[in-house]
Amino acid sequence: MTTLEKLRMKTDYLLCVIKKAYATLDEDAHYALADQLKNDFCLVESALRAVEDEQRWIPVEERLPEKYKDVLIVCRSEIGIALGRLVVIGFDSLKWEIYGVDDPVPLIAVTHWRPLLEGPEEGIK
Repeated sequence: MTTLEKLRMKTDYLLCVIKKAYATLDEDAHYALADQLKNDFCLVESALRAVEDEQRWIPVEERLPEKYKDVLIVCRSEIGIALGRLVVIGFDSLKWEIYGVDDPVPLIAVTHWRPLLEGPEEGIK
């Protein structure tokens, strides 16, 4: 289950709880419910941040992707946006492998990256 699907389920659950609560609970129970809802909304906000992070361009100065994992990258050159991955050349030299480019390029050649989106589950066998 994706983060977004979990978020939708949690949000639907919270709306049902809120609707039932004020019709059936006394004042003390309202306070307990308010505490639970506050905790639940913190979880929802955390999930939203995770989804937003999955869908944004990440500056290479902030962090680099996992080595050997395909990602979308933004190159400083005329290449523009491309599919690439971070690789180790030699003992410890990090470079970018860019699909369609013969030789790996230095780290400085890329400004941003982002993870690839998940494919649709119903089409995967």
